Amino acid sequence: MSGHPSNAAISALAKLQQAIEGGSKDPDTLVKYGALLFEPFHELGRAREVLERAVEMDPNSAFGRFWLAEVLDQLVEYAAARAHLEAALAVVPQRADCLCLLASVLRELKVRVEPRLALARRAVAAEPLWVRTHELLAAVAREAGDYALAKEELEKAITLAENQPTKPSPDPMTEFYEEVVTGRSLSPSALQELKGDLQLVRRELSRKALYSQLGGTGREEPAE
Repeated sequence: MSGHPSNAAISALAKLQQAIEGGSKDPDTLVKYGALLFEPFHELGRAREVLERAVEMDPNSAFGRFWLAEVLDQLVEYAAARAHLEAALAVVPQRADCLCLLASVLRELKVRVEPRLALARRAVAAEPLWVRTHELLAAVAREAGDYALAKEELEKAITLAENQPTKPSPDPMTEFYEEVVTGRSLSPSALQELKGDLQLVRRELSRKALYSQLGGTGREEPAE
């Protein structure tokens, strides 16, 4: 989410803080609180502290490890983020948000493309109706030089984004789950970026076909 936190987010944060100050020992409450501190409030230090407490209380919380990894990713602590994501996936192997973030973290760690492509495929299989999974697979496929797959996945992402339902809710915690945890709807500008990426991939695919006809690999840059 971008911009200032909504009134609903502020209300949700206050409710969670009240529960924690009231003595709640529920690790999920801590995770929700830490997740909101991270996004949309961008309080990385506090979010990290809260989420580390939650994971210490419940080491098997894939939910908690995902959000802690999100914070560590923003803090450029990629190795630590990777460890938490891999631990989360050991508990819930098909958690798409963890698969997507792990693929991104591995790219920052200079891990070769093949394992990241496998993660992206798993993410799509786990959440075939989520724009992000198709966007990720398109990006990794493009990096691997598979422009046909990149084109196919971008087209799917755009179709899903254009038909994504919006379900505004007056309930703050429902909004929390829809917007922060599961929804992540694309803004109009992000949708335009996807369409721009598709145009680039189409050009790359055409160039690859041309080079193939000429006996090349399709990966070289054309001479000016």
